[in-house]
Amino acid sequence: MSGINRMSYELSHTSYFMNKMDEVIKWLESKGLKANQSRYAKYKGYIDDFYKKGNLKDLSDLEQRFKN
Repeated sequence: MSGINRMSYELSHTSYFMNKMDEVIKWLESKGLKANQSRYAKYKGYIDDFYKKGNLKDLSDLEQRFKN
């Protein structure tokens, strides 16, 4: 990707899909399903945690986020 900051590209596309995941969870809830207690909400939490601000110099922290 010449001319494009790869991390910025990945974060912008991740944001798009994470927002879509919020819509999916709300839609499932509207159908009477407990989506906030589902694997979708769990996965969303893991992905949000991976991208949260933190000590990126601590490789063990980053590694644990990636494992999740």
